[in-house]
Formats: sequence, C-alpha cells, structure tokens
Amino acid sequence: MQKNIRYDKVSTYLKLNKGTVILLSLTGLLFDGLMCLVPIIQGKVIDEFEAQSSLDRIVRYTVFFFLFVLFVQINRFFKRYFVRVFSNKMVLQMRTVSFNNLIHDDIKEFSRTTKGDIMNKNLSDIKDSAEGIRKVVTEIFDSIVLMLGYLITMAILDYKITLIAAIFIVISIVIAQLMKKVVYKTTTEYKKCFSHSKDVTLNSLGNEIYYRGFGVSDSYYNEYEKAMNTLEKKSISAMAFKGSLEPLYGAIALIGLFFVVYMSGKNVTSDLWKIGTFTAYLSTYMLVSRKASKVGKVFNAYQNARVSWDRCKIYLVDKGEINRIECNIDPSLVVKDLRFGFDEKFVLENINFEASKGEIIGICGMVHSGKSTLGAALSGIYDYDGSIKLCDLELKELKNTIISDFIAYAPSITEVFNDTLKYNISFSSNEDVSKEIENSLLIRDLDTFTNGENEMLSHSMVNLSGGQQKRLQVARSLYNSPKLIILDDPFNAIDINMSKEIVDNLRNNYKDSIIIIINNQSEVLEKMDRIIFLKNNEYIYGTYDYMQEDSNFKNLIGGKKNERI
Repeated sequence: MQKNIRYDKVSTYLKLNKGTVILLSLTGLLFDGLMCLVPIIQGKVIDEFEAQSSLDRIVRYTVFFFLFVLFVQINRFFKRYFVRVFSNKMVLQMRTVSFNNLIHDDIKEFSRTTKGDIMNKNLSDIKDSAEGIRKVVTEIFDSIVLMLGYLITMAILDYKITLIAAIFIVISIVIAQLMKKVVYKTTTEYKKCFSHSKDVTLNSLGNEIYYRGFGVSDSYYNEYEKAMNTLEKKSISAMAFKGSLEPLYGAIALIGLFFVVYMSGKNVTSDLWKIGTFTAYLSTYMLVSRKASKVGKVFNAYQNARVSWDRCKIYLVDKGEINRIECNIDPSLVVKDLRFGFDEKFVLENINFEASKGEIIGICGMVHSGKSTLGAALSGIYDYDGSIKLCDLELKELKNTIISDFIAYAPSITEVFNDTLKYNISFSSNEDVSKEIENSLLIRDLDTFTNGENEMLSHSMVNLSGGQQKRLQVARSLYNSPKLIILDDPFNAIDINMSKEIVDNLRNNYKDSIIIIINNQSEVLEKMDRIIFLKNNEYIYGTYDYMQEDSNFKNLIGGKKNERI
C-alpha cells in the first residue's frame, strides 16, 4: 500500500495500471477506427461483383476484406483482454487497501456495521465496482466511440440522410439517460437487501446448534425464507431495469430505418450510389441503431458501479500511516481520571491506580458494577477520557500504531476458529505454543486430542468443554508474553484448585508482564497483589487484607465464591 495515494478515486487505479490502460486504449481505438470502414470495404467488394470485374481483382478485394476484418477482430480481442486485466488488477489493489484499512479501523465501526454488510462491501461491492468500470470502458469503446465512428462514416456518404436518421438515435439515448435514476435506485435497494441476506445466512450458520437446542429452527427458517424471497424480488426489479429496456432503445433507433431505406434507395435509382454503397450505408445504420440500444448499458454499468463504489469507498479512504514501534522498557501501568462507558447509560468515572512489572491486579464487584467495562477500557481498543499509560505510552494515541506483544485482552466470551489448537492459540500454524499450553493447564487435556496441538477445532466448540474453552482463552492471551495481559472471567467453568494453579503459573512464569484478572472468587482474589473493588458507582483499591475491612466486599466473596461475573 503506497503512501499519499487516493485509493478512493478511480483515476488512481488508471494511473497505477497506466501500462495496461495505454494498451487497451490503443487496441480499442484501432478496433473502433478500423471497424467503421468494414461496411464500406464490404460495399466495394459487392460493387466489384456487380461490375463483373476480373476474377483476379475480385479475389484480391475479397482477400483484403477478409484480412482487414481479421486484423480488426484481433485488436478487439486484445482490447477486451487488456480491459479484463485492468479490472482484475483493480480488484486486487482495492481489496488489499480495503482489508488493510479494515483491520486497522476504529473498533466502533465493527459494532455499528453488520458482518454481512462488511463482507458485502469488501468482497462483492469491490468486485462489482471493478466489473462495472470494466463494462463502462468496454461499452465506451464498443458502443459510444464506435457509434460515433459509424455516424461519421455515414455523414461522409450522405450527411442529409444521416442528420435525419440521427434524430431517432438521439431520442433512444436520451430515454436511456432518463432511466439511470431508476437503475440507481433499484440497484441500491438490491445491494442493501443482499447484505441483509448475508447477515441472516451468517446468523443461521453461527447459531444452528443453538436454534436446534431450543427447538426454534422452524421460525428462523421462515425468517430466512422471507429474506430470500425479498432478495429475489429486489433482484428481479434491479435486473429488469438494467437489462430488459435494451430492446426498447433499439426499437426507437430502428424507426429511422424507414427514412434510410427510402432516401438511400432514391440515391441508387438516381445513379448517385451503386448498390454496394447502398448496402454499406444500410449496414452501417443497422450497426448504429444496435449500438444506440446498447448506450443504455453504458449508463446502467455506470450506475451499478457507482452504487457499489459508494458503498465500498469507505474502506478505501486512507486511514493514515500504520506506524510500528518497539517497546523494550519494563512495563508500568498508570491510570489517571479514567472515564469510560460503551454508552451514556453506564459510565465508570475517575478511576485511578498504578501497577508495575510482575504484579497481578484483580478486579471484582457485584453484577453490572462495570468490571468487564473497565477491562475493555484498559485494552486500549476503545476511546476513553482521562489517561491510560502503558510503558509511558498513552493508549488512545496509539490507534494507528502496531506494537508487537503489547496488550493481550481476553474477553469473557471465547471465540474458537475452524482451525488447529495451535492456530487458535498463536494465530499461526508454525509457532511453538508448548509454553502457553502448559501454563494454561491445557497440557492435561492434550492426550484427549487425537492430533495433539494440530487437533482441528470447530467454531461451534462442540469438541471443547466450557473449561477447555476458558483455558484456551488464557493460553491465547499468554502467547509471546505481552506487556499487559487482561483476563475477563477466565476461570468460569474451571475447578477452583485448577484456577489457583493457573494463577500460580502466571505469577511464576510471566514476571515481565502486568496481569489483570477479573474475578469474584475469594481463593483467586487472595492471590492478587492488589484489588479494584467496584461498588455503588465508586471503587476501593488495595490489598486483599485491606478489602476485608469493607462489608460489601466480605458479602461479595462470602458464600458466593463461584458467582459468575
């Protein structure tokens, strides 16, 4: 991805692929320019037959005509070939830029946009944009430029007949132009419906086991069928206006044929034209009327490309350079006057605390007190007010920065990918994850997997117990020993003794990291260096012994050691 380039402009892709554009332009102009002469040369051949010229002369004209047409068609082939090469290069360049911007986009964009719409914009819309531009370029050469060339040829033969016949060509083009708003509207509605259908499909695939377990598959299938029926209607409407109006445009253009035949015939009967010239003029007008009917395809292709371009352009706008920096100092976490919430209905206010290398900080509190909210804020993924400095770096200033092994944030919900256990830990197929497997105690389950680290897991998690899912999440967060490790409810569904053992492993083997654990179990909390206890829109920060002085804390852990967060 080159710097200072406007990837949200079509002209950029013309410049990036200027060699291909020059070749398609040259071959296109050669095709269009020479194609206009084909009817005239054909007429000359007919005139030679009519004049009963010598066989040698007729053969020479015929062979020349054949070779001329062959050369024209060769240029047509290469013009179309280079147009497709340009389109394919554009798709690759757009998807590269779009994906790069997508993975570095503000996290809020993912919560505002559905998965289906993101997929549609980054896959289908990019392809449709490039395909639309390819069709526009193709039709500009094959329809507009070629039609103008034919009209010029006709005007040279007889400008009066050409002016009269051109009236109907213009009417056909004007009607096609007036229909472009309808094409844009129906195409836009179809694109939106297509995105929704993808959301419905993804939801169905992702939650099929859930739906079956609760016996609600039928109702969801009805919703899916309804979405598909709506998509079909929108698709028919869009395709009808894009494709079915072409015969109408052609019929209007062909009205001029009556004037062409009548006036051209008079030229023949008055000996102004030979029969070959009449045939050439008539053939040329037939070609012009056919091209006029296809001008609507240019407008339709443009509108289709415009709809897709407007949708995917958001992912082509340069988000700024992605910086990469190294952080080689010992970690320290300083939180001052932190204010954060996912919306104004619940906001944490004035959070202040510090942590140093090797420390384990616990976060606890009653249900809905903001524990997970605080963990999310400390991840640096979301916008916040106040200050969160890790290794003297302000997290909200690192939006367009990549720092290797900086923060690992493991939310309470575990996501499992359709890949190996090794990949699910390191997000790579070639890395050593034995340390992470051992410290998360997944080592005790490794023998139950037929292929060990290379066991294929499923996103539906049917081959993982709840405890294994949690330990997988822990192992994932430990990979490469990040500066800050945040674990949200990591011990849910894990035996308390195993939970304590994992905490001991973290303390003994990750002394170069700061670890934050969100948990309400007393056996886990008493192993923390300090604890943040959230209560009643305020918090207490101190050691486990210090927390014992607070009655609310004692009520939280007394008799409720396994309370879910």
